[in-house]
Amino acid sequence: MFSAGCGVVALTPFPLQYQGNVTAENQRAFWRDRRKLMRYWARLGFQRVGKELMILNPVLEQPTLEEVLGTTRTQLP
Repeated sequence: MFSAGCGVVALTPFPLQYQGNVTAENQRAFWRDRRKLMRYWARLGFQRVGKELMILNPVLEQPTLEEVLGTTRTQLP
């Protein structure tokens, strides 16, 4: 998935539609959408570290494309 020379990949999942615009009115929706992003990245092998950060160590076993997409090879075009 990532290059062979890649060490650790880190990210902070943040729904871009809220960039600079998290208010008291949309805060619940922001956290809901952020949890969705965290679940998505977790499917790709990222693990949560603390409240904000997710990391991926490419040396560890990563899910296959079929596992990520929830399909089998015969279902792929």
